[in-house]
Amino acid sequence: MSRSKLPIFILLGGKSQRMGTDKALLNLGEQTILERTLALATALSDEVYLLTPWRDRYQPYFSTTVRWLDDPAQQGGLVALNQGLKILKLQGWVLLLACDLPKLDQGQLEQWIQQLDEIPTRYTAALVNQGQFYEPCCGFYRDTAQTSLQQFIDQGGRSFQKWLATVPVFPLAIADPAMLFNCNTPADFATLKTQPPSP
Repeated sequence: MSRSKLPIFILLGGKSQRMGTDKALLNLGEQTILERTLALATALSDEVYLLTPWRDRYQPYFSTTVRWLDDPAQQGGLVALNQGLKILKLQGWVLLLACDLPKLDQGQLEQWIQQLDEIPTRYTAALVNQGQFYEPCCGFYRDTAQTSLQQFIDQGGRSFQKWLATVPVFPLAIADPAMLFNCNTPADFATLKTQPPSP
């Protein structure tokens, strides 16, 4: 698939408290986890945005393709997504990715991107349903999500799952759920090092 115009947001606003250090900058082989995510994102799109309050920390990663979007509130991914949509005034879909998904599969993401035009307009988001909850930080959101996001946040809401329960979500099929492995703790990282993802 050729590079798309689909904007990609990468969340870098967390404090990595469970990891004890910035998990995005942990080395996995010859790359940091963030570098792996950026390599995949920039292979997919010319519009990649790092949603983070810490511009200086990630300065080496910015380029004409990878840009900075401030996350001044630092109130979690839901508020950061809303902030990004509000600032950029995008039309159509955006792909939201957490920085700590080292097993992401480019082929699966490409397959999902190709399906976006076929998803009926009534759907606000397109996500993988993992039984009791959706995976909100590896999925797609329409520009129309901003209205309900703002209303939810204004009412004090900060939970992706609670907001998603109020909007229509299109279920994405996934070939290998292992690609959604989150690297949040030292134990997660130890597991990852024993079973590293393919380059």
